[in-house]
Amino acid sequence: MSNLGSLEGDRPRTRTQPLPADLSDKRVLSTSNAAALCGLSVREWERLRAAGKTPPPVSLGSRKLGYQVQDLLAWIDARKREAAA
Repeated sequence: MSNLGSLEGDRPRTRTQPLPADLSDKRVLSTSNAAALCGLSVREWERLRAAGKTPPPVSLGSRKLGYQVQDLLAWIDARKREAAA
């Protein structure tokens, strides 16, 4: 099971097969899971999103946004490079 299982809240856990490597980076995370992956609170994530400083969100419905894992990982790497410079 992935490390994100603990971020799923109180949802019942089901057994799923891991995604193939070529699809796993395309997985879409909810805002709360994206924030957690990046080590931020949802409130701080929303502030950054409002300022245009997060990866582009994917619309998951009329009021729900998601973020592709590949975009999040690239964003984390870019922030690390900025901090090291």
